Amino acid sequence: MAYTDWLRIGEGTGPGVIVAIDFESGRPEPGFRDLARRLAVPYGTVQPTPPAIPPFSDGRGYVRAWAAELAGGGVDVAAVFGYCASGSLACSLALELGREGRRPHVFLVDPHLANGGMVYYQFLLAVQQFERVLEFGALDAAQRAAHEVCSDPTLSRVTDVLPALYRDIAEQAFEDLADDDVLDELCGRFSSYLGFLLAGRSLAYADSTADCLAVFSTEYDPPDGYRGRMQRIGVPHMDLLNAPEVTDAVHQLLGVAR
Repeated sequence: MAYTDWLRIGEGTGPGVIVAIDFESGRPEPGFRDLARRLAVPYGTVQPTPPAIPPFSDGRGYVRAWAAELAGGGVDVAAVFGYCASGSLACSLALELGREGRRPHVFLVDPHLANGGMVYYQFLLAVQQFERVLEFGALDAAQRAAHEVCSDPTLSRVTDVLPALYRDIAEQAFEDLADDDVLDELCGRFSSYLGFLLAGRSLAYADSTADCLAVFSTEYDPPDGYRGRMQRIGVPHMDLLNAPEVTDAVHQLLGVAR
């Protein structure tokens, strides 16, 4: 398999891969790329990219697309990793792959479901990058509108409202640059990330099974519906993927002697 649209984040020496599900958002904390460097396993690590046109609130659409590509390439998936809000996508992908053959191991890092508070916080992070080039108070109305739709527990209007609010702010910020390509890329990436969060939320953790292993920092608790094994590690979320205990847990899960 060529992995044309996938990110290769870890090299392997033998057949089989680890599929690590996460969204490359540029956040400062360590990610699966950092973990892959420390693993003494024969598998390479690859990271799927979200569909070009996000199927909002349709996690099955993501999973089926990824599973079909893996199956079409004849890839032996040894394990599926999931980070934070993508944990439910990882469980569902493992189940989907298991229908056609051996079910891969599942390893989750602080799994949870996106909620209104999280979506609103991510919107704030996204628009506040423009604050220094906008007039004072330009973000206030957008923040109030975003808070309103994110306060609805169903999040039913999020996909209609937040991308439009983000684009309006971005257009104001780029008004003097006349660079539509950059603007479109930024808006597309925000919509893709929003779709990724809501896709994971749509699946919950009903597809987790007893052979899943989830590691938790001091800041997260198991999500509703999670049925797998759990290991608490006494570090903050930001430090979790740097913890030696996480590396050891993966090696034990995959049956690798150290």
